[in-house]
Amino acid sequence: MKLAPGTPLTVGLLADETAPPGSVGRLAMAGGLAQLEWSADVIAEGLPISPLHYPAEPGLHPARSRTFEGVSTVSFQTACPTPGACCC
Repeated sequence: MKLAPGTPLTVGLLADETAPPGSVGRLAMAGGLAQLEWSADVIAEGLPISPLHYPAEPGLHPARSRTFEGVSTVSFQTACPTPGACCC
């Protein structure tokens, strides 16, 4: 699948397999970096999905690194209850 640069992808969180995923925000590429924008619900509830790197605040949050072979990444690893249990 190819998307035009800047086309946002909706991000969801599946907390319960019997319910549909909840909206978490959007991801898009801008200026050569992945950009994260939290949904209004995440901001209002102050959900600590990735508080160390991407606090639940309005606006764009640029990726903090390019550690995946030079590819811009946004990692939610801090949200995983068990290290290695979460996968993108």
